[in-house]
Parts: sequence; structure tokens; C-alpha cells
Amino acid sequence: MCRDLTDPRMNGASWRAHDLWRAYAARDRASVAEHLAHLEDDQLEFARGVTANFYNDTLP
Repeated sequence: MCRDLTDPRMNGASWRAHDLWRAYAARDRASVAEHLAHLEDDQLEFARGVTANFYNDTLP
């Protein structure tokens, strides 16, 4: 499914996905939960895709 990257809700989900990575790297469980708490289902799905793409880009 293609998402409209100009949609402010998806843009926010993308930033939260990046914030999630930083919180995870810092082992800050409270921040991880906070970054996910206010996302709706479609935003969580989009953030999951952003996170997966970011992870795949780090693989050799």
C-alpha cells in the first residue's frame, strides 16, 4: 500500500519511527513506549515500515 508522504499524519509517524530508533539504541524503555503511545493503527503500520527500511539499510 502506497502512503501519501505529504500527509502530515504519516510524516509524524516517520519522525516517531526515527525517535523510536534513538530511544531503542539508548535503551530508554519509557521513551520507546511514549513514541508509540499516541499513534493510530495506520500510523503504527507506517512507522513499522520506516523502521524496517531503516534496519534493512544498515545491513551489509
